[in-house]
Order: sequence, then structure tokens, then C-alpha cells
Amino acid sequence: MSNEIEENKDVVLRFLHKKDFESHDEEWVTGNEISEATDLKPSQINDAIELLRDLGLVEWLLHYGTSPYDFGFVKINARGKYEIERRPTLDQLITEEPGYAVTKTLGFLKLQSKHA
Repeated sequence: MSNEIEENKDVVLRFLHKKDFESHDEEWVTGNEISEATDLKPSQINDAIELLRDLGLVEWLLHYGTSPYDFGFVKINARGKYEIERRPTLDQLITEEPGYAVTKTLGFLKLQSKHA
């Protein structure tokens, strides 16, 4: 099973890809929009965006007054779109593991402990 930060990074990147695809234009997104769509906490979103930016998969705009987020707006770039499109779908990557269940939220799959 992958770690939480890796899963959150994947969820955020897939969300940004979906927003870009639906808008047919460059779609800048706020931290609140990401949180509402993914149920991730601001700290989880900040970590995911920082890693995605370091990997060159997203662009961000910084400005004051965005707390609790470390950025004002973020969008997926061409490299991020390529990363999503070259991967097999998450459905193909996640298989049932003993003690875990796959759940689907807003088109995203998540592996959860059945004991939690």
C-alpha cells in the first residue's frame, strides 16, 4: 500500500486534470475548491501541491491572504497532463488486499483499512 502523501498527491493531480479537462481552458483552482472536492485537509493539500510543483507537474500563483493554504491558485500544466495520461488508471493499480477495501469518491479510488 502506498503512503498517504503519495495518495493525496495523486488525488490532487487527478482533480486538477479533471478540472482542466472540463473547462477546456486553463483552469486556476483554489485550495478551498480542492478541499471541497477531495475532502483533504489544508495541510494535506499544501503537501501535495508542494510535491507536485517540485516535480514540475503544476504551476501556482502565490499571494497574501490565502491561509491556511500556502498558495493562491494552482493549475495542472502540460507535464502534469502527460503524467496522468501515461499512467494506467488507478482502478488497474489498486487490487483488493486482505483487510482493506477500495472506495470511490468523486471518481477517485482510495484504499482504506476495513478496521478503521
